Amino acid sequence: MRTKVTRWVAAIVGIGLTSVAFGGGWGSTVTITGYYVYSSSTAYINTSNNQNLDNCSSSHYLALDPTQANFKELWATVMTAQATGQTVTLSYAGCSAGGLYPLINAVALPKVW
Repeated sequence: MRTKVTRWVAAIVGIGLTSVAFGGGWGSTVTITGYYVYSSSTAYINTSNNQNLDNCSSSHYLALDPTQANFKELWATVMTAQATGQTVTLSYAGCSAGGLYPLINAVALPKVW
């Protein structure tokens, strides 16, 4: 029984270390300085400190995929934070199509949780 538990714990720790090794995750607190949305493609934002945790080709823009289930909620949070000057924390999740820009999959207002 102990061997199974030890293997299970080792597997969970290994998975955790693997995700850290590939970057991604929550970045530092930033202010959204601009945003750009196109009718037929990805939406983009700029912040006071664009980060590139996954080593994408460029960090000039940060991308939000409009096919994400909660895209409208993410975009509403982006617009509200930019309009009010509220700082946010962004979750990075790989790169946009073609590996060009960092992909954002969550937007949090700091100190919410």
